[in-house]
Amino acid sequence: MKPLLIVLILLKSAFVIAQENLPKDSIIPRDIYSIGLGAHYGFVFAHSKAVRNTKGSSPWAIEIDLSRQLVNNAAWKDCGCYPRTGLTISYFNLDNKILGHSINVAAYVEPFLSTSHRFNFSMKGGAGVSYLTNPYHELKNPENMSYSTRISSYLAMGLGLNMKINQHISAKISAYYNHISNGGVREPNKGVNWPAATLHFYYALNPTPLPQDNINKSKEYRKKPLRKDVFIYASQKSIYLITGTGLNVSKQISGMNAIVLSAEAIADYALKKRMNEGGIHNNSYIHSGILAGHEFLMGKFIFSQQVGLYVTKRGPFYDALYQRYGLSYSINKYFAIGINLKAHRQVANFFDGRLIYSFR
Repeated sequence: MKPLLIVLILLKSAFVIAQENLPKDSIIPRDIYSIGLGAHYGFVFAHSKAVRNTKGSSPWAIEIDLSRQLVNNAAWKDCGCYPRTGLTISYFNLDNKILGHSINVAAYVEPFLSTSHRFNFSMKGGAGVSYLTNPYHELKNPENMSYSTRISSYLAMGLGLNMKINQHISAKISAYYNHISNGGVREPNKGVNWPAATLHFYYALNPTPLPQDNINKSKEYRKKPLRKDVFIYASQKSIYLITGTGLNVSKQISGMNAIVLSAEAIADYALKKRMNEGGIHNNSYIHSGILAGHEFLMGKFIFSQQVGLYVTKRGPFYDALYQRYGLSYSINKYFAIGINLKAHRQVANFFDGRLIYSFR
């Protein structure tokens, strides 16, 4: 514990020295740096027959969290809130000899949905990489249908209730949904999915109150016109290209929420290969869908969740319904970039990168 204590003392001293160099009457909001320690406990969601051998597993984890809460006008402009951003390093025991263990490193953003002095709700979304100890192997581990690569992507999303205990210490209880898969790069890839309850404690190195000017202004919600987006995207599954294009129409219904309708067309050449191998020779690898869902509006960031319905044939391998989860960032008034995950139930289909043009 001594090295950690020394680091904390040095960091806090740096903040004190920086503030001493300011004029005495200066009141400048400071970003809040914190270190946290957390514990997870959950259960594996065995979402298909192929992964029934993981049913009853109860993953648990410990993690270290290094965070920075942005407290400035620029952050408010980008997010419409004072978000906490950071890096989480976690160790997961997946409680199953087939699944083994994982070490995850994930960056995250955590907008605070309320700004009271003691209690705050927050929404956290994280993405990173996972190192897994026991991937599928035809001889050594043939029963693992959940993942087949040692390095996979890790996604987590949840809601939390934060409570300030004193000036420096705060606690958070939350519920998360965790997902590990390789995005369809290699099969088998049914994924590991588990809900979890968590408890975190944070120590703020330089506590400071949140400015109230922007918070008060945020309550003056103004109606905005429809946002219309045209987008193109691309992905790669194994060596095969997937491309698509579509249109979003979004209507803001509150300060941080919008409803969105979408339509898209997809050309999935990885699906074409799979169909050809099964003796199916038609053009249903080129298909389309319509979607409806919700968006969290966080300044320049938009986090979307949608349910889609195929309206043209998509081959015999998928259900009629699918989901999309996306995160986009506005470069300027017209252009944005984003990433998006397409999934069927709990099985990831592919990740894509996209370019978005918006007009109102």
